[in-house]
Amino acid sequence: MMEKAESNIKNEELQDVILINKASAENVPSEDRVYDLVTCTFAIRHTNIEKALAEFIRVLKPKGRIVIVGIYAPEKWRSVLGKLMAPVFQFAFRFRKYKAETKSKVLTINEWRTLLGGLGLTIIGIVEFPSKKDPEWEIGRAIIAIEK
Repeated sequence: MMEKAESNIKNEELQDVILINKASAENVPSEDRVYDLVTCTFAIRHTNIEKALAEFIRVLKPKGRIVIVGIYAPEKWRSVLGKLMAPVFQFAFRFRKYKAETKSKVLTINEWRTLLGGLGLTIIGIVEFPSKKDPEWEIGRAIIAIEK
């Protein structure tokens, strides 16, 4: 993905405008308030989300933006039935190719709203792409745009 992004930037002659920096979301090697935009694509659930967001806030300029693309948990996962079934699914996935997902932190859209609001961030917009198969129980995908 980094190579493709660098190729696109070069093709559009934007090397002097766009800087790509690959780093740990929880420890961005940068000075404070230097970036206009921080993006995180399908990875934030594998981090300490609160720590990652604190780093994003630290390195953003005032009015800087964060765009997160990732998956979200359906609200039913937080129901009594969902809480009862979660350990069963986590156990079952331990033996499949989705093993890493059992250690991920997948938030619901409402949990995202609460977390971001608690950090004093402004949500510009959330675009949800729920599961077509079973939106009440299967993960969805979302783009979350935030302003510092």
